[in-house]
Amino acid sequence: MPSFECFLPLNKKPYTLFYNIHRPEERIRAWFSERDEEKEKKGNGAGRGQTTPLRAFFPLALPPAPPINPHLRSLWFPAAARLDPAPSASSSKQNGPPSCVLVAFACAGSAEDLWSSEGSGSRRARSPLLQWLSANRGKLLSAQLPGRAARRREPFAESARAVAKEVVALVAAEILVPSEEKEGEEGAKEGAEKEGEEGEEGKKGRIFQQVPWFVAGHSMGAWLAFELASAARDAGLHPPRRLLLSAMPPPHTPEHERPWRGPAATLPTPKLVAECRAWGISEAVFSPGVWEDYEGLLRNDFRLFDEYRFERGGEEERVERAIKRKRKKIVEKR
Repeated sequence: MPSFECFLPLNKKPYTLFYNIHRPEERIRAWFSERDEEKEKKGNGAGRGQTTPLRAFFPLALPPAPPINPHLRSLWFPAAARLDPAPSASSSKQNGPPSCVLVAFACAGSAEDLWSSEGSGSRRARSPLLQWLSANRGKLLSAQLPGRAARRREPFAESARAVAKEVVALVAAEILVPSEEKEGEEGAKEGAEKEGEEGEEGKKGRIFQQVPWFVAGHSMGAWLAFELASAARDAGLHPPRRLLLSAMPPPHTPEHERPWRGPAATLPTPKLVAECRAWGISEAVFSPGVWEDYEGLLRNDFRLFDEYRFERGGEEERVERAIKRKRKKIVEKR
């Protein structure tokens, strides 16, 4: 089970543990190994080779991959088709799954090309991230929120949670791939019979494996990334290997401790400009003819985190209690 961590440039508290709501597999294995060794020494427990299987503690079965909706994919991830990994000449599976998938969210006022573009002409700057993904057959899914770029005529997003709810199905379609393994004899027979069929029925009886995936978010995008990871967990997906977040406090930060004046979305224009400058937004944005295009976008993006309410407190304790309950049931059956 991969760990579920984030790394934030904060000096007050080590917030990494807060995001570690799913225990790393190595930690779980070590815990059970130590416990079984103690029981073996006492002569009243499982011996070697009888350690509790991880399957009893984690839902290893993955849901079938939803069908890819090309229209929604092009809306939310407009650069995905251009950046899709090229087939490997050394691989027998020319159209095999990518080595990993990175889902990325930009900051307030920005579009998805913050992640997916290196610029052009004299302003071009080589992106180590894009170079690494290209060299290693990784896939970048840089999210384009409505209300900007090619989606500028669409209504703005209602909330960070609403964004995650729309994106999670698209991400699942990218990271879930059929496994060669079949789910028992019955599943193998059913999968073989329907191997040539299309649609959801053709996926029954098959086991799906998950491509390693990561989620990155800068500033406002950090909370969008957290909500996506939470939505993925609720959908039955394994969590991302890492959450890579920057320039934003943890989502459970109390409102009175958030380091900005809120609600910024309703501030008069002069105060909104001052707030934007405090966030480090480029002075070019405030130029005549430019600010008019950005003001509405920034007000809405600020609203996303002004109105954000964290609703997942105590995850660490709930996971711990769930592990204890399942451990008790296993012990009672012995």
